[in-house]
Amino acid sequence: MFVIINIYKNYKLLPTLSNLISIALTPLLTVIFIPYIYILALYCMYESLFVRVRFLERDIKKQRKTRKWILIIANININKLNNVSRNLVKSGIYDATDISELIKIASQPSE
Repeated sequence: MFVIINIYKNYKLLPTLSNLISIALTPLLTVIFIPYIYILALYCMYESLFVRVRFLERDIKKQRKTRKWILIIANININKLNNVSRNLVKSGIYDATDISELIKIASQPSE
């Protein structure tokens, strides 16, 4: 109530540049912060999955190929990356000859 009364009494002081900047700053920082959090979460998920791939497969060439196909198929989609992470251990990359097909299957949502 106090704010409304002061705005009514001092209406000429309201539309200053510093007030407009302070009002616009909050939504602007929120909009800028959301993609940062998304990219940070994506980075953490990729890091976790790549460490898991390192333990699942000992052959370095196969590790690189698996990482490449995970990047190609999941791209920046967190849901697909989460599905790959969840299903890759179940399907296993031990005997897989076609890693791209295995990653495509692992990216499908599990039931």
